[in-house]
Amino acid sequence: MSHTTKAVANWFLGKYFSEGKTCTQLQLNKLVYIGHGWHLAVNQHGDGLINEDIVAWKHGPVIPTLREEFSHFGSSPIINYATSWSTQGFVTPMLCDESPL
Repeated sequence: MSHTTKAVANWFLGKYFSEGKTCTQLQLNKLVYIGHGWHLAVNQHGDGLINEDIVAWKHGPVIPTLREEFSHFGSSPIINYATSWSTQGFVTPMLCDESPL
């Protein structure tokens, strides 16, 4: 089962924030990319962790949604979660606690 890219990114950010560590957008893109690859390798059904295209850039893989969401941070640490627009306004997509990456 695929998850939204922002929910997966927020899972990683939550781990960083809870440990008092920082994460840049370059690191976050690589983490989501590696998590997606790992998920493809161990998932017998062949479903990816995310269902979004990943682009090869000079300094590593980039997921356009994450690049757009966090580009204003540049190389500075990300300080907030990714958000999405829904009928309730802006929401913070999260994975369920039971959802294994």
